[in-house]
Amino acid sequence: MIAVADQDLGIANEEQSRIFDRFYCRKDQRNLQGTRIGLAIVREIMDAHGQKIWVFHPGKFCFRLPVARQGSCR
Repeated sequence: MIAVADQDLGIANEEQSRIFDRFYCRKDQRNLQGTRIGLAIVREIMDAHGQKIWVFHPGKFCFRLPVARQGSCR
């Protein structure tokens, strides 16, 4: 399991269900630049590999990666 800490202001509980949506932007960040698709792309990659990503704590995300079997990467 890997945990990634966000250096931003954190995510309010009521917004946590939406942060993996494409283009979602908190009200206090609408004037900042960026596409707002990063977490959506991460979620799609995790879904494609049968894995999940979730908010562990405001400002911290967790995800699991399977361990590769010896000889499986060629």
